[in-house]
Amino acid sequence: MVEFAPDRPVVAVTATGDAKVAIVGASDLAAPRVVGTFEADNYPYMLSWHPTADIVAVASAGGLVELWDLSDPTDPTRISESSGFESQAQTVAFGGDGTILAAASTDRSVRLWDVADPAVPRELARITGRADAVYSLHFSPGGDRLTAGVGDGAAWIWDVTRPDSHTTHAVLTAYGSRVYDATFTHDGAVLVGGGPDRSVRLWQLDPEPVAATLCSTVGTPVTEDEWERHLPGVPFRPPCGDTA
Repeated sequence: MVEFAPDRPVVAVTATGDAKVAIVGASDLAAPRVVGTFEADNYPYMLSWHPTADIVAVASAGGLVELWDLSDPTDPTRISESSGFESQAQTVAFGGDGTILAAASTDRSVRLWDVADPAVPRELARITGRADAVYSLHFSPGGDRLTAGVGDGAAWIWDVTRPDSHTTHAVLTAYGSRVYDATFTHDGAVLVGGGPDRSVRLWQLDPEPVAATLCSTVGTPVTEDEWERHLPGVPFRPPCGDTA
């Protein structure tokens, strides 16, 4: 796992089967050098760098989520640890301005913490409902949505504008294989997902252009009589504009 610092040439690197995390200076790409190391609890699965601070979050096989202070990369210091998962913590992500931290586990749950004070993480929510392990987490550019790649072939999106009262925004199930990673594009308009079948799928998240595309390619629009015949009692809503 390789995680670049957001605003300077420093990289956090770890490998499967090794509890050690290396901090690598990459100002000279031809000659990167290890400037510090630390050992996380058990084996680290995923890292996430705070967007504005020298802090790295580590999700580990021991089910812990650790925060490490890397302001002095030669002497990393563990700030805090959070637990509660019934199995290994597989992925972790900072959201927005870095005050919210999300982590997920093979126990199919996602947890959200308030880490405005990284020394005292405060749990905000536990999200359940997936049918398989969660492999990835990413926040949207605005920090108001959280997406997960799930082993059951779905990409989940939650509205976390208010993390303690989150809602399910969408469940995208058309991938057909495990979704190992699902992430937003830089403008947040498209979700990109990939898995072990070597394909990448893109989902358009704004329904208006999707509806416009569908309406431009369909044949004869549904008439009000056809609507009433097939959907009796449901108020008529022409899918492609007014057909009256």
